[in-house]
Amino acid sequence: KLRELVDLWWAEAGRYDVLPLDDRTLELFVGSRSKPGSILAKSHFVYYPPINHMPMDVSPLGISGGLPWIIDAEIQRANDTDEGVLVALGTMNGGLTFYIKDSHLIFDLNMLMDHHVVRSDITVPTGESKVCAHFRRKGKRGTLTLSINGKECGSILLPYFLFVLSSMGMDIGQDSLSPVANDYEAPFKFSGVIHRVVIVR
Repeated sequence: KLRELVDLWWAEAGRYDVLPLDDRTLELFVGSRSKPGSILAKSHFVYYPPINHMPMDVSPLGISGGLPWIIDAEIQRANDTDEGVLVALGTMNGGLTFYIKDSHLIFDLNMLMDHHVVRSDITVPTGESKVCAHFRRKGKRGTLTLSINGKECGSILLPYFLFVLSSMGMDIGQDSLSPVANDYEAPFKFSGVIHRVVIVR
């Protein structure tokens, strides 16, 4: 009877064009790294706001695989009340958000609602400045470091990292989906000026 059911299964699979079977998951994403034009084939991305929400297919940070990356944002604050999200990826279930609140630079790496937060120990000045978040892998762990105008101002050790942070896409200048961080309400648009954002991985 079992043999009969197995043969029937294969016959139905052939009839409905489900063959060949492929049980790969994340390997399919990584495999596209070599395809010309693939977002995964690039390592340097420059964004000039305003920009609409970007789906995962064109987001450089959705599938990081534990690779190092840098986010640089060139911004301008007219006064010390200018705050908001610079870069956000994902939702309340997981992702990352890089933002300014109460004049401090903050990065929240939300790994399936396990929040790892680093906050600058100095304030972001008014006027023009360059703020940076840098992820470095160290074996199975990593470090996340913040800097303002080239000066390191906060760092945390990450006990682990996820291969895929989120499949929900990325925003520049706001967090357009459910908030990645518990520290603000979406969209928490940046009230200053973002001249450009550079992401290198």
